[in-house]
Amino acid sequence: MRKHFTHEERCRLKEELDQGITINQIAKNLGKSERTIYYELSKNRNEKTGLYDAMLAQEHYDTKQANKHVPRILEEDKILAEKIAKYIL
Repeated sequence: MRKHFTHEERCRLKEELDQGITINQIAKNLGKSERTIYYELSKNRNEKTGLYDAMLAQEHYDTKQANKHVPRILEEDKILAEKIAKYIL
């Protein structure tokens, strides 16, 4: 079971909500827990309408992924990397 929603799963979630399908059934259809569905809905509602917004959810996810890379000390400090390399090689 995938931890994160894919874009397609978010779109399907939105479609099924619009069709009036229950959270329980949506969870089964997507292979997720009800708790996961509720969490996704709670953090990705449109502020104006209060409705789930699949595009907004995907934008949030993409932004988080883009900002995820943290520079590594040895990538930044080449002198330190060389000294460590001398000790271990």
